[in-house]
Amino acid sequence: MEYLIGKRGQEAVGRHRMPMRADAAPTSPVLSAWYNATDVPVIPDYSRDMHNAMFSLTREMFSYWLVTNHNAVKAARDKMIECEALGIQSYEDYQSAVEQYNMVPESSDTLVKGLAVDRKVEAANWEIWGATHFEAAKTAAQNAIDEYEQNLQEEQEREQQAARNRMYTYVGGGIAVVVIIGLLYYYTKRT
Repeated sequence: MEYLIGKRGQEAVGRHRMPMRADAAPTSPVLSAWYNATDVPVIPDYSRDMHNAMFSLTREMFSYWLVTNHNAVKAARDKMIECEALGIQSYEDYQSAVEQYNMVPESSDTLVKGLAVDRKVEAANWEIWGATHFEAAKTAAQNAIDEYEQNLQEEQEREQQAARNRMYTYVGGGIAVVVIIGLLYYYTKRT
């Protein structure tokens, strides 16, 4: 719920519908009542019965998509938060995770088509769709974390190798100095 009503969630909604938050910017050509209320279209033949029928269908599909998959939604979100804490939002896998997480299932474009579908089949499709995409988001976020950790480990190994190389240089230089001093001593004693 935090995500859905938060700015980030509402901006994701704003790609397809008008966001409910004034600070969430919609993506053109979606209109926002918060910017210019006179531009918001009015539905001339509004029907409460049609609204209630569509709301009932939508609520049922959302329940199968989000509520049934609550643990998968939370697991994916937690992994993405972990990525953000590491500062790896620029990683391709993190961006893929966000994309998978924010995807919305395709649906019927009219109430008549929506009410004509077999609700049990459609509900199963939405449940599977949600489980698949939320798992893909979690996996992509974990891949980003794994890549970050691999990069960190490689950097540490490079630093350790550079330290060993410096040590070998110092030891080798020290040995060379001792040998030169020894040779100088030997030649000065010989003469």
